[in-house]
Amino acid sequence: MAKFTVFLLAMFLLGINAHSQIIVTQPAGFSNSIGGTYILSSTSPSSFVADAGTNVYRDASGAIAGFYRYVFRQNNKWKIGAYYASTPAQSILAETEGVSTKVNPPCNAYWKDMVNGAFFQVLISGNSCTDELTPGSYFEALPQYVQLPSAVTTVINQLPAPKNGMMVYDLTAHCVKVYSNGQWKCLSFQ
Repeated sequence: MAKFTVFLLAMFLLGINAHSQIIVTQPAGFSNSIGGTYILSSTSPSSFVADAGTNVYRDASGAIAGFYRYVFRQNNKWKIGAYYASTPAQSILAETEGVSTKVNPPCNAYWKDMVNGAFFQVLISGNSCTDELTPGSYFEALPQYVQLPSAVTTVINQLPAPKNGMMVYDLTAHCVKVYSNGQWKCLSFQ
């Protein structure tokens, strides 16, 4: 009976651990290393002030020579930051394009590489990420208007497998774009 109780306790603890971690897939071409397993953290460095009521995740590999990575939400944007305990100094490595009101980071979103400004699709797996619709990733159809999804040009050009007829508002070019015959084209209303 004692072995069975220990087994149940171990399974319970493993279950808690499995529900409190995320795995960030490193995108090819990203300037900094952001990939890896992150675990739910009860604290974060004071330099990263996370939005109240949201979860903070710390790199599961622990400190490597006083270097920590965190995933947290700040001002309604999810960010991946690096904290150097010896200095102390911090830097934001990546942040989501869209805003979020969720407690956990998005499972699939475009993140801005803070070194070169490019956007990359970052996949997060595990039981603690959320699929969410945010402004810019959906359209609204109301009696008064239709709201198209919007994004910057670099994100639009990186959309996987666009289909003819897809439409999006380009925040960089300030135009409605339609995908046709292998390219995105601004619509002209003259």
